[in-house]
Amino acid sequence: MVFSQPAKMPDKTSTRIDPAHLDQVLTDPKMRESYIRCLMDKGVCTPEASEVKHVLPSALNNRCASCSKRQKSSSQKIIQYLMDEDPDSWQKISAKYDPKGIHKKWYTPSPKKQDNPTTPVNQPAKNDPKKKN
Repeated sequence: MVFSQPAKMPDKTSTRIDPAHLDQVLTDPKMRESYIRCLMDKGVCTPEASEVKHVLPSALNNRCASCSKRQKSSSQKIIQYLMDEDPDSWQKISAKYDPKGIHKKWYTPSPKKQDNPTTPVNQPAKNDPKKKN
């Protein structure tokens, strides 16, 4: 008989995911790509990237129910950032860690900010009471 081990739950005591470091990782293309390679099993993982890799399945499949507050907020930030700013990488990562798309119940891309193209910057709108006719 062969028994498989249940998936390991994230360690709630881990503090490897530092919010300041996470901001740097997300905004620095080289660091972000290194993390993505780690997540996709195509590169070396730093201890911090390994932590993200360990927490991500829980974040996607059960909204990080067994995560610490820091792990939960960090994973949400990573997921939202990648969905909004790097959808190609996000598609690959979500396909690997959540092929059934369970995460779509909780996470969606942010609506894109749209500027009003009809009102030039620094000019009042037509109905503006400050505008003199």
